[in-house]
Amino acid sequence: MAALRLGKLDSPDSMFDMLQGYPYSWEQGQDHSLNTFVENVVDHSLNAISTEKSGTIVLERCRSRPCERFMELSQLPSTDMLIQAAKRNPTVDSDDVVLIVTEGARGPSLSAIRRARKAFMLHIRRTTRYEQEEPMGGSPQTTTGHAI
Repeated sequence: MAALRLGKLDSPDSMFDMLQGYPYSWEQGQDHSLNTFVENVVDHSLNAISTEKSGTIVLERCRSRPCERFMELSQLPSTDMLIQAAKRNPTVDSDDVVLIVTEGARGPSLSAIRRARKAFMLHIRRTTRYEQEEPMGGSPQTTTGHAI
C-alpha cells in the first residue's frame, strides 16, 4: 500500500493531505502501516514531507524510529508546534519522540543514546555478577552466607 501511495506524491501539500487522511487508531493497537509508510517516504521522497505541517502529523502519530529518521533527515528546527505534536503522541515510546524533537538537533541521536545505555547496563550486569562470584571475605560461601 505504501508503494502505491508514494506514486501520488507531487507536492508537500499533497503529502500533508495524504498524511492527514491516513488511517490510524492507537486505541485499537493499529497503525495501518503508517510507520512503514513514513519510513518509505523519508527514504525516497524527503522533499515532499519535510515541512512543519507534515512533521506535526509524523511526530504525533508515529513511533520513535520513523520520527527520528524524519527529524534527522528533514533538518527541521525544533519548534513549539513540533514539540506539542510529539507530546500528543500516544505510542509506547512517546517519551523518546519528545526527546528526539527537543534534543535531536543539538545532541546525539536516540539510537546512540540507546546503544550507550545498553552498553552501560551490560557493564553493570557484568560487574555485579563478578562481585557476586568473588565474595570479599576470600572464602567461597553457600547461598546461606556461611563459609564452606
